[in-house]
Amino acid sequence: MFCGDHLLKEITPTVSAGSKIDHPNPLRAYLDSLHRTAVLNPRLALTAHGPDIADPGQRVDEIVRHHDKRKGIIKCILANGPKTCQEITSALFLDEISLLEKMIAFNECYAHLIDMEMEGSIRRIEEQQLVKFCLRDK
Repeated sequence: MFCGDHLLKEITPTVSAGSKIDHPNPLRAYLDSLHRTAVLNPRLALTAHGPDIADPGQRVDEIVRHHDKRKGIIKCILANGPKTCQEITSALFLDEISLLEKMIAFNECYAHLIDMEMEGSIRRIEEQQLVKFCLRDK
């Protein structure tokens, strides 16, 4: 299967949310497309760059687990109270990263927050003209 950047062996493809993204929940759309790929049961995935993937189904599972883990970490961050996307991004990516990587990280974090908000685990609040996210009240 030719998969372009849909599946990559050594990194997880970037899933961004922002003003130029046309889908209301880009992370969910990506995860749904991964599940559709797994159902096809391809024997080999030919990527746009990097090594080919000998077991695409296993790689799909790894990527899904990565995103589930990331959402779990975000919940832990929000357990300390409401945070902006920037505050959450800073807590997720503690290493020194370039400005480009910070922008990518912010957009990817926002994609996770949108997915979590739509699934009902967190909610968005406005405080003093800032958008913050918090755990949904039980």
